[in-house]
Formats: sequence, C-alpha cells, structure tokens
Amino acid sequence: AARLHLLMEATLAAVAVVLTDNTQKCEVLEAAKTIKDERFRASVLVVVAAVLTDDAQKREVLEAAKTIRDEWPRASVLVAVAALLTDDAQKHDALEAAKAIKDEWPRSSALSALAAVLADDTQKREGLEAAKTIKDERFRASALAAVAAVLTDDTQKREALSQALAVTKAIKDERSRAKVIVAVAAAVTDKSQKREALSHALEAANEIENEWSRAKAIVAVVAALTDDAQKREALQSATAIKDEWSRAYALAAVAVVLSDDTQKREALSQALR
Repeated sequence: AARLHLLMEATLAAVAVVLTDNTQKCEVLEAAKTIKDERFRASVLVVVAAVLTDDAQKREVLEAAKTIRDEWPRASVLVAVAALLTDDAQKHDALEAAKAIKDEWPRSSALSALAAVLADDTQKREGLEAAKTIKDERFRASALAAVAAVLTDDTQKREALSQALAVTKAIKDERSRAKVIVAVAAAVTDKSQKREALSHALEAANEIENEWSRAKAIVAVVAALTDDAQKREALQSATAIKDEWSRAYALAAVAVVLSDDTQKREALSQALR
C-alpha cells in the first residue's frame, strides 16, 4: 500500500509539473484530492499548487488543505499556497486556517509564510496578534519577526521586533537561540537594533559547548554581520575553537566577510593549517 501511495504521489507530481492546460490541471487537482493518506495528499497538493494560475483552483487547494486533519501536512500545503494567493478573501481564509492549527511549530511556520503575502493592514495586525499567542519562545520569535517584516507602521514594526528580540533571550537551548536571533535580525532594519540582536546571537553561539555545533552557529551569525567590530569578535570566537575541523569551518566562513585583507589572509591561513 505504501509503495502504491508513493507511485501515485510521484506520478501525479510529475504530471502536474509539465501541465500547461487549466483543464488538465483541474483533473490532476481532483485526483490529488482523492488520495486517502493525508501526508501523500499534502505532498501532491504542494506540487500541484506550484503550477496553478487560476484563482478558483487556488481556492480549491486552500479548501483541500483545510480538510487535512494532520496539522503538519496541512501547514505544508498552506505554506505552499500562501505565495500564490492574490485575492484578499483567500488570504484571510488562509490566515484563519493557520491560526486554527494547535501545534505551535506548524502554526508558526504557516503564519510566517502567510505574513509575506498579507497586503491588508487589518490582516497584518491579525497575524501579529496570532504570533503573540504562541507560547514556545522559538516559534513565537520567528513568527513575530516574519510578521514584523511586512508591517508598514514603523512604530508597530519596532515594537514587534523588540518583542521578538526579547523573546529570544528566554530560549534556553543556545543553538536554537543563536539560530532564531539570526532569523529575527534579518527582519531588523534599524542599524543599532540589528547590531544588538547579532551581538546576542554571537554570545549565544559562544555558549554552545559542542564545538561543531558552535562552529555552525558562528557561521550562521557571520553571514549576517556588517559591523567590522563584530566580524573581529566572530574571528576571535572561531579561533578559540579547539577542534581542528570545526575551527577550520568557522574560520573559512569568517574570512569571507572580513574587509581587512591582512585579517582575511590570517584567518584563511589558520583555517588551512
């Protein structure tokens, strides 16, 4: 049965990719909706959604997503269809569907994806309020940052990002904290606020005991750095790693962003030792 499902998924997905005729797309969409296994149905709907241009068909995918009881597959379809929505009523329906997801991880994922397409200020405020209700700090910070990035009111944007940054400080796992802070910092436009956020991210990275995990966190932070002083701090952090492979990995990433040629050569030289 599992092989049959996989074969059906692969076949419908392959067919969907090459279709150009709306009638044929409609037929594949109808076939996808009949798949009983929700995970396979969601996978095919995600592929089908990517080739749809007709608003009525997009609404069908949205309605099909809402019938999926398993929240992760439902969220995956909502994320896929979010980028395609142009109708405000459909965006509202998708937002309501995302808010109805009980599991906070997929709810955060769906809200973050939908935030990018919300054009109506009322919907943006709804998205912001929905993000605030998420209890897990990792997912709340990510959702707040995603919604904040699309807010047009500067005061609301600053407040939302300040909340997101404050929430990240409560994340106990250092790896998660560093990763989420970098994601939040990407949405920050205020230079001083961004610098503060990335400073916290670098601190969180330095607190990670496992050196390979610390190196990966430093690499993630370094990619977002623009301040020369912080780049030097990152260089010191990378240099302090004792494990040779982890140190080389971090130093190579730091070297790429360094603006001082002498420091760049020194970092690359250390990475190659």
